[in-house]
Amino acid sequence: MVHTSRAHTVQRRILACLVSILALAGVLGLAAGPAAAAQQPAVASESDPVVILSTKSCSTYLTTWCNSPSIRPYADGHITYFVTTSAVGCSYRVKDTVNGNVLRSGRIYFSGGGAIFGLTNWYRIELYSCPPGSLGSVSGA
Repeated sequence: MVHTSRAHTVQRRILACLVSILALAGVLGLAAGPAAAAQQPAVASESDPVVILSTKSCSTYLTTWCNSPSIRPYADGHITYFVTTSAVGCSYRVKDTVNGNVLRSGRIYFSGGGAIFGLTNWYRIELYSCPPGSLGSVSGA
């Protein structure tokens, strides 16, 4: 019974984090729909920073593994990845989906992540041997 309670606690924490991220994106206007885009001026100067953020994720909701959709790196050639799990830990690998090379792999307990630089292809995160409720995400352009 205690293990189930921990799994639910982890799932609630993940959900709370995702809700916070979505709320922040809404405040910053990153998640604005077509109507909001039509209301904003289309004029930008060269000094205005343009940030295009895309995050792909997967969750081991009812299984012990998952694969995220593929993503391209940021313009400077890097991606970031993050894994949230429990004390049991979760094995992961960041994989190049064009040539199949594994760029980074390991096992994370609770949560962790990093960045990988010098990239040009498409990439995804794969989770395996994880408790249900683990979450993996990869961000790029």
